[in-house]
Amino acid sequence: MKKNYKHYFLYPVYQGNIATILAPAILFSLMVFIAEKTAGLIGVYGAVPGLLLAVAVVCFSLDYLRQIVKSVAHGETEPPEWKIERIDVEELFRGVIPVAVPLFEVLFFAVPVIFFISLYTDTGFFSQFINSWKLLIIVPFVILYPMNLLSYSIFDDFIIIRLFRNLSRNSILKIFTIYTLSFAALIYIILLPMWRNFFLNLISFSISFYLFQIWAYGLGKIYNKDTDFLVEG
Repeated sequence: MKKNYKHYFLYPVYQGNIATILAPAILFSLMVFIAEKTAGLIGVYGAVPGLLLAVAVVCFSLDYLRQIVKSVAHGETEPPEWKIERIDVEELFRGVIPVAVPLFEVLFFAVPVIFFISLYTDTGFFSQFINSWKLLIIVPFVILYPMNLLSYSIFDDFIIIRLFRNLSRNSILKIFTIYTLSFAALIYIILLPMWRNFFLNLISFSISFYLFQIWAYGLGKIYNKDTDFLVEG
């Protein structure tokens, strides 16, 4: 048990794999730094190229989390090799899809609820939306994202019912507690105001991405331990 506990924290840096943390952190921080400087020189529109490249780094980083979940679910003990075979729209947003789908799922239910609440209160819809978004949007998103990420990583779709067929009740409970709570803490870190200092931004991204990789490893490990067959990827 002690060995497994250590392995969770060593997994992202296994055999010098720390480059998968530092490289995107450096690129992200550099793009944000460039965006800030160009905005100061030629105006707000000058920041657009740098910010777009920073978003691209985040997209590819999210896709690496999907690769980790898939690799661990198949029983791999080493981190997957981070490969970007091509740079196009599909490849760019492959990691964003598991984020976008649960967000739309949450909005589908949250918006009507907020609308009816606003009808029976003195608060307008948009004011009610702003006041309740953390509870009615972020919390369900944190619950749905791990399930969507697992389904997309393993089955390449979002039919979550497949996971319920393969996972035991105990494993489902773990997913909805340990990893959703830890992901909620990471979401809180991400939503904090962005530091404008290059090195602080670098440290922030590195720590967050390191923790996300541990989280993705644990998510795939739950599925791997709960299935006695090799899933097809």
